[in-house]
Amino acid sequence: KIKYFIQKNKIKDVKTDIIENYTNYNDYLFAKIQYATLLIYEKKYDKVLEVFNNCNTLKELYQERDIFHISEYIAFYQLFFYYYFEIKNIEKAQDYFDAIFKHSNNKAMVDIYETLNNYQSDYVDDVESERL
Repeated sequence: KIKYFIQKNKIKDVKTDIIENYTNYNDYLFAKIQYATLLIYEKKYDKVLEVFNNCNTLKELYQERDIFHISEYIAFYQLFFYYYFEIKNIEKAQDYFDAIFKHSNNKAMVDIYETLNNYQSDYVDDVESERL
């Protein structure tokens, strides 16, 4: 998982693979998610929505489909939660968090909690400094 490489600060080890996978299979949801995660990691926020054709839901992105696997749903909504959190749009992040909470198992919520607990974000630092 890309999260592992980010946590271990070894993103350069998989960056080429992520870009190649997205280039070759740019309609594959998990290739999009990995590439968008890389963009968030690199703070290229303005490019994230382009990966998803400016769609904010799976149904918008894949209009021909009516059913999605839970793993697709959770991965997509987690990515958008992190994206909106990182760009400081907490209201939108909360919407995605609520959707994940409503439809997921406990593991997805634990993943989010652990990520946020270890999250090093300018936004988190800003919130903490405003409290003082």
